[in-house]
Amino acid sequence: MKERQSDIKRSTGDHSDLELAQGCRHKDRQFQELLYRRFAPKMLGLCRGYFSDRDTAQDVLQEGFIKVFQRIEHYKGEG
Repeated sequence: MKERQSDIKRSTGDHSDLELAQGCRHKDRQFQELLYRRFAPKMLGLCRGYFSDRDTAQDVLQEGFIKVFQRIEHYKGEG
């Protein structure tokens, strides 16, 4: 089931991207989930553009989020 952008925003608690990143820096699982819920749909669409196989696209998405969470301390709120 596809979530609308307004539903995603509401489900992520209306936190800014920077607030989500700060929560993730503190290894807060709730903030990690909120960040994932906000960006996963768009990122999966991008992955699907490169990989026609849905399972492969989801694997790439998962690997991408692992890297995001490992490197979140470098995020400065730009871009």
